Amino acid sequence: YRLFVKEKHIVIEKDVPVVVGRESRPHTYRLEEGVYFDADSRLLKKGDDVVKLAPLLARLLQGFLDAENYTLSNDEILHLLWPDGSGTLDKLYQSIKRLRDCLSKISVCTIERKISAYLLKIPISSEKIPSE
Repeated sequence: YRLFVKEKHIVIEKDVPVVVGRESRPHTYRLEEGVYFDADSRLLKKGDDVVKLAPLLARLLQGFLDAENYTLSNDEILHLLWPDGSGTLDKLYQSIKRLRDCLSKISVCTIERKISAYLLKIPISSEKIPSE
């Protein structure tokens, strides 16, 4: 701290550390009509129906939702879920299966296997877009 007196005013200067973090992103996602994923609380919600995801599955679902075209390669999933390198293809397959099971309880979203990647398929809303 530094103390200065300027024209009958006391000014205290304090060095404040600046923490650079990643950009803030919304943490509630709309998957389909009436179905939401709250990433902070790890909850899939549809009306009164709620499914609590394990931390690993919540991270995987958020990874899909943040990914371009909702697609993640096997390597991206392995790095996302096991950044320490401890992930295996068996662990990846098991995590995808568990997330599919959780989604099927509350949503019509599915996860499709592609060549060395997975795609979260979100149904297109049937809501009409108002014409201008």
